[in-house]
This record gives sequence, structure tokens and C-alpha cells, in this order.
Amino acid sequence: MRFSKHTSKVIDLKPFHLKQTIFAYANGYSGIISINDNKLTDINKKIIAIPAGSYTGCDLKKTSINGCIFIFTLNSSMLDEVIERINMLTNIKCKKSDMSKYLCFYSDRALGCFLINESINNKSKELLYDSILQTTLFLLSEANKLEQDISFLFREIHFNKRLYISKLITNNPKNNWSLDMIARKFFLSSASLRRQLALENTSFIEILISARLGIALNYLTFTDLTISQISDNSGFNSSSYFCTCFKNKYGITPLNFRKKSKLKNADTLGENTI
Repeated sequence: MRFSKHTSKVIDLKPFHLKQTIFAYANGYSGIISINDNKLTDINKKIIAIPAGSYTGCDLKKTSINGCIFIFTLNSSMLDEVIERINMLTNIKCKKSDMSKYLCFYSDRALGCFLINESINNKSKELLYDSILQTTLFLLSEANKLEQDISFLFREIHFNKRLYISKLITNNPKNNWSLDMIARKFFLSSASLRRQLALENTSFIEILISARLGIALNYLTFTDLTISQISDNSGFNSSSYFCTCFKNKYGITPLNFRKKSKLKNADTLGENTI
């Protein structure tokens, strides 16, 4: 989380990938903000929200002596908290649209929100955190009133979905993962996620099995756990199913893989001690 105010006469940023989601308010500036393949030119006195992973840059010039640009960033944990708060608010609905890649809208009360954040910046991190959280919810509520799609901010749609899903599974392999469960994290239907994964030449089941087998490889190589224990720790429902999946992917049984792996490690260790 970070809050900043910029007043340079010229702000020229070459395109780069955002590491965190940002909200910006431009007052007294003109120019171009590029977001992936889109170019925004009508930016003065507009709220602009851009999700993490977007390829963005800008070429802006100050048009007013009091011109300034306010920016605050949201990390993934803050976004998770925003989602939780949104789910409790009946007046905010996340529309399911695959078209939106950013937010750009006008709110006559936006400047006041950013000025409040500026007044407490560098004073209390806890207070600033709460203030930015409330500002984010307010701005999303304003966008929602204008019938703008806000769900894209939480989908991480600009990241490789295969890698993102694989990371989720690896962090909790024993969870009863399903396509529908993952789709909800992207604010997509199961059918939409299935089609998007197909564009990456993969499927949910393929990612699920591959992630769990990757965990099993580490257990087989670096532990003395039984095949049954490894199967369970990697998230497989049964040892026989685990062994079948393992052999289908690697052309060898888990037990034979372990034997070869230990022999190879022993040979390597012997070479290093000579």
C-alpha cells in the first residue's frame, strides 16, 4: 500500500507492468494514459483504476498551476479485504464482463477522498490503510452506480491463468478444488474459465494433476514418506489413482522413480566427495 501526490510539469512514463493495482485521480493534467492496447485521453478530473499486471504508461502535461495527480496502490491482501467488504454490501454488484480492463469515470466527491488520504499520509500507517480501504469502497460504489464493471480488478486477468491456478493448488493441495471454485475467484462462469484455459492449451484437470504431481516429486526425492502418505499430502484421493496419474505423466511408477532418484543423488554425492 502506498499513497503519493505528483505535481511535475511533465510526467512521461514508458510502458511497464504494474505490480499492484492502482487508483489515480488527475486534476489539471492532459495527455495520454496507455493501458494495454487502450489509450485514454479524457483524463482530467477522472478516477482511473488499473489492475495489477496491466502494461501501462503515460505522457502527461500540467495544464493548471494547481494541477496534481494523486495515486494509491493496493496489494493483493488489501484487494482480498475489499472483496470481503463488497460481498457484504448489497448495493454493489460485481458484473461479469470480459470486456473491461480498467475504470475511468467522474465523481464530484473523489477529490475530497484523496485530500483526506493526503492529510494523513506519513502520519499513521494504520489510519492510512483504513482510509484507503474506505476510499476504494466508495470509489467502487460510485463506479457501480454508473453501471461500470468493477469485477475485473479482482480477477488478475492479465496474469497467466495456468500459473495462477497452479500456485493456488500448490499452496493448498489437499483442498477439494473444483473448476467452479476457481472460476469464482476470477468472477467468471465455469464455462468461461474453461474456454480461457483452452486458449492456453490446457484444462483445469490438467493443471490440478500437474500441480499435485509436482508436490509429489519433491516428497519422493527428499523424504522417506510412504507412497500412501505422499499421495495424501499431495491431494490425491487414493494411492492407486496417484500411481496411475504419475505413470501416465512420467512413464514410471512413483516407487521406481524414488529408487532412481536416490541412486542418482548417491552417485552425485560420491562424485562431490572424491
